[in-house]
Amino acid sequence: MDRFGCPKFLRLRSGSLVFFTKEDPANECSFDLSNEEVKAVFFFAAQLSNRHPLRLKPASKSTRSARFLPKSVITTNQCANFDYGKVGGSRVGDQHDAACITQTFPAPAYSGGSKAAPLRGRVAMSVVGGVNVYNPLDGGFSTGQACENSLGDCEPGVDVQLCKLKLQKQCGTENVRNGKLLDDCSGHGNPYHIQGDLACEYTPGAGHSTLVAIALDGRGVYGRYETTNTPPSDLDACGGHYGNVPSYAGVYSAAANVYHYHTRTTPPYTLGCFGPVASKAACMALYPNTCGKGFVTVCTRQGEMADYDTDCPCYNQGAQTFTSTAACPAL
Repeated sequence: MDRFGCPKFLRLRSGSLVFFTKEDPANECSFDLSNEEVKAVFFFAAQLSNRHPLRLKPASKSTRSARFLPKSVITTNQCANFDYGKVGGSRVGDQHDAACITQTFPAPAYSGGSKAAPLRGRVAMSVVGGVNVYNPLDGGFSTGQACENSLGDCEPGVDVQLCKLKLQKQCGTENVRNGKLLDDCSGHGNPYHIQGDLACEYTPGAGHSTLVAIALDGRGVYGRYETTNTPPSDLDACGGHYGNVPSYAGVYSAAANVYHYHTRTTPPYTLGCFGPVASKAACMALYPNTCGKGFVTVCTRQGEMADYDTDCPCYNQGAQTFTSTAACPAL
């Protein structure tokens, strides 16, 4: 049982990663794994070279070289494997529930070439806990839904961090219901999902950040850094680039010049699309029904962001820009 009510157990089965609770058979995430050899056979991570499927290497004493498999599967009850629901160390979030799902990588709908990612819902899953990873866009809040003083709203399709800045301006920071927004682990919701750096799933160390998640296109998602404490400077509008990646968990050899994603502290935080793409315009072309179709002006404590393109998860690398105006002065 984790620290806030959603039970998480990790077991492995041949060819798959299985995150489950055997105390909750109703969610059908439990398996008979009495065979210790089966428990130890596979540990799951991905290195993709161009459009190859998941690259798996058995985590046994065998010295066999890595194999390319047509697909692999994570089965998970979606429970966070860390103490979620806290902001600044204080409990603010709601408990989330166990619900068994099975995800194939690469997902058939997203394999082979650049594609739009889901605007709401899973774009990746973490490799440590089998937790959902979403893109930055949120469903919005009606007036009073996210503030104790019945003020504040946020349009659907605005990224979750910008929404927080808007609510702080409208409601006052002290009145924002932080449990509706992201916790210290960059997650919220039921099922719990992460919409930022997977800060509670890894500890940054020297060199390139470790693998933290697998995207639905089967490519690896790594932590924030390209080298020690230094983010990559050449991420495309999907949030990925080509480069060298490190070995993982002692069972995956390093790989050179593979396309992979990085989490970051600016939009899209996780993924904007399944790349690679040559430009922001190329990313936007993957979303013909939403990108360039709806714009809002967002007033925050940092000033105004004009012409925000809602439900368009395509961003040039770098911080968002705010302008202090008479109608929306920076505080």
